[in-house]
Amino acid sequence: MSHAGSVLITTGFPTHFTHQPPEENDGPPGALAIAAMLQALEKQVAIVTDQRAMDLNKKIIEEAVKLGILKKPIPLLSYQRENDNSALMFLCENGNPGKPRFDHLVAIERAGMAADGNYYNARKVNIKHLVDPIDELFLAAQTIPGVTTTGVGDGGNELGMGKVKDAVKKHIKNGDVIACDVEADFTVVAGVSNWGGYAIACALYVLRCCDIHDRYLRRAVGFPRAPSRGLWLPALPSVTKEEKLLKTLVQLEVRSGKTASLEMEVDGLPFYNTHSLMIEKLLQETQQ
Repeated sequence: MSHAGSVLITTGFPTHFTHQPPEENDGPPGALAIAAMLQALEKQVAIVTDQRAMDLNKKIIEEAVKLGILKKPIPLLSYQRENDNSALMFLCENGNPGKPRFDHLVAIERAGMAADGNYYNARKVNIKHLVDPIDELFLAAQTIPGVTTTGVGDGGNELGMGKVKDAVKKHIKNGDVIACDVEADFTVVAGVSNWGGYAIACALYVLRCCDIHDRYLRRAVGFPRAPSRGLWLPALPSVTKEEKLLKTLVQLEVRSGKTASLEMEVDGLPFYNTHSLMIEKLLQETQQ
């Protein structure tokens, strides 16, 4: 991801199929944390999500700009399969693998397709009717030279977790049914997917602060000299920013994944002294 010039991010897990909206609040904060750092590093970044969730994600992005998480709005895209070439046409100019629009794809807490072609929440309920086939973009990326992918998840049913599907089937409840079958090149497994997103944002910051890595990017990859480090530091996640963002999600009735609660929690874990503590620990390690 550090080598990429243009990154496409996807998130959205409609686990609460009896609620409106059905999305859970794990995923969007981590996705925005990654996007914020990519913006600070002057990379192109866009988000692709379900067509039915476009309005919700537009509101989340607008609020993220108001809260100072994002410098500017992120292009918001949707993907629909029309024919066998749809994914390639979406990812590349005129469907030409030699002209990709993105050189890295990231899925974080994104519903992933199981071996039977369905999409399941952790309770083994099929939610395929709520999920657009964004997995196809990750499968198509495997055929495009120079394009790589990352999957971030916490339960094994997320897009990209096919990389560790054997472990998911062995160790995760209902894993034999819900395990995502679609692999990413790189897999980040976290206790909560948002934590994985925060960690990636921090890792990008650490890498760009490394003089050796900076020299490698310039001489081997062809990047220009990095902008001032002072522009990157404010892009890191913080307890204050994430607290405000979670409050925004609560106002939009985006619920906790495990409990469907509209309290200040994610995956059943309270924000204060759990998620906030994880953010503080990551920042402490990042700025040593």
